[in-house]
Amino acid sequence: MNTPATIISTLTLTLLLTACQSSSLLEVQDIVTLEYYPDCDFKVLGMVNSVDGKTNHEFHFNERKLFTRSALGLRAVGKKSVAFDKLKEQARALGADAIAVTSFKHISGEVQIGKGKSVETAKYYYRGEAIKLCDDFDYAKLNEVNDKPVRYNSSGQLNTGVEFKTKIKIDMSTVSAKKPFVQHFLIDNQVVTDDGNIFGVAIGESTDALIAELGDPSAIINIAKDEQAYLYGRKHFFYLKNNKISAYKFADFILPPHLNNEISMHAVFDEFSPTLSNTVEIGDNIRIVREKLGLTQNTKESDGFTVKRGKYYQHYQFVELKDLASDFTNLILKNISLSEQLYTFDWQAIVKNDRKPDVITIGLGISGISLGSNKTELRAALGQPELVINRSSRKSSWVYGNNLVFDFTRDTVTRFKLISSGDKSARVRCYDCLYLGQSLSQLDKYMLQRTAQGQFAFDASGAQYLLFSHDDSKNGVIDEIEVVTQE
Repeated sequence: MNTPATIISTLTLTLLLTACQSSSLLEVQDIVTLEYYPDCDFKVLGMVNSVDGKTNHEFHFNERKLFTRSALGLRAVGKKSVAFDKLKEQARALGADAIAVTSFKHISGEVQIGKGKSVETAKYYYRGEAIKLCDDFDYAKLNEVNDKPVRYNSSGQLNTGVEFKTKIKIDMSTVSAKKPFVQHFLIDNQVVTDDGNIFGVAIGESTDALIAELGDPSAIINIAKDEQAYLYGRKHFFYLKNNKISAYKFADFILPPHLNNEISMHAVFDEFSPTLSNTVEIGDNIRIVREKLGLTQNTKESDGFTVKRGKYYQHYQFVELKDLASDFTNLILKNISLSEQLYTFDWQAIVKNDRKPDVITIGLGISGISLGSNKTELRAALGQPELVINRSSRKSSWVYGNNLVFDFTRDTVTRFKLISSGDKSARVRCYDCLYLGQSLSQLDKYMLQRTAQGQFAFDASGAQYLLFSHDDSKNGVIDEIEVVTQE
């Protein structure tokens, strides 16, 4: 005979077992992230998209005013993890039990909120396939390596389909006579030392030594004769003089945000901040940094300071984080540099006296350069670009000034565009032309088609013209122009 105590005990045990089984079941049924498509008859239920954060363009003027007095403005800075969780929620709503990420973008910028004040913005975008796995799928075999890699992982890194445990160089000499574009997928040494060693390559070493250690750069900045800078990802800057490393800098924004976003996120270099041998870390408070360096506190050096340790100058730059509730200002380390001589990089100083063409003639291109032109013709028309972006072994981009970008596949122009840098554009009197700041209402004869919010397009002379505007109406002005092959 069961006593009340026995019944209660049995009931409690049953509930606990049921709870454990439910927890285990939920864990299995939660959306899993695929790195490799499974070798079974899975179903793609549909495409899902998610975003978190805002770009500068989406940051409304009223929100900018709000920023000066309320912490609500922080919603302009998105989080990668939040965007990915939203993606999984949409997939779950379709009845999926797996997600395959097919596209990822991270757009960052700065919003001016007052004299000398700015706040960062960040937007993360995911697109993926909502997948229903096979009924008899063995979860123990999830993401087993095969020849069907998913394009991106949950962190937004490209999935090459190979596990790289050592530095990889790809020899394409049998395919093309041109030097291949080489990326390293593993950087063992992420330390910057007081004696001038950066990730295993030292100040004073040659350009060839830099490439041998870190691979080809993401972008090259042509500063002056015998002066260049190599960018690895968006944040790591190596200054080269007479083909030798002279300085290194780590910063969130080496280039203006609109050009920074032209450089693809690097699977390695954009994922880490350098470790300093003097134990100083990015994100340290200014007081902690000075203590670690053995320096006395100095309230006058609020934005940064430079010290010489041994043979090299070290510059530490800080950003102000204000606690709106307590009115307490916290200065944290954001950028660092190490150099043989005092050196300051200024992109605007490079381009300020180098005025580039800013009007596109419909059907003819810009300065005689159009789709199908080659690099030799472009160099003859406009000279050496200030910025060269390496996208892959076949694709690259040349940037002139702050606004003009040409995309190449091998040696051929496949796209060119004018991008607004925030400067006011002068009005131009012309017929059958496009320029930044131009009113969309002037283009009525081209029968503009709205393709998305703030995006318009029309076809002419075998090319497609894509126009972007802050204003979704046809009374807005043009903020960006792209010319591509007509679909």
